[in-house]
Amino acid sequence: IKTTTIPGLMYTMGAYPGIKLLSKSQYFKDPPLITGDLFEITDEYIVRRLDGYEGCDERNGDDGLYHRALAMTTCGVQTWIYEINGKQDPGRLIKSGDWCEHLKGESRRYG
Repeated sequence: IKTTTIPGLMYTMGAYPGIKLLSKSQYFKDPPLITGDLFEITDEYIVRRLDGYEGCDERNGDDGLYHRALAMTTCGVQTWIYEINGKQDPGRLIKSGDWCEHLKGESRRYG
């Protein structure tokens, strides 16, 4: 539907990003933001396929790589996101919160 942001932190996991949501109690005024694309998916079959692709299985709880969580976007839409499980290395933080921007920087660095 559109590009939007959510409060949170983005980490590089190598070939893909991992994100951690932030609650209002975790920041004082201006939260760090994660940029992403918002899609409307109404077909439960597609949601289950995405869960499988992301390694998210409700039977495994937090044992998988990700779990699905609700997040409120800055444009006021509540959405599902895939949040990485476990604690993350602060050295892997992507300060911009934008995976595409991060990849462009990496290609300039190594390109």
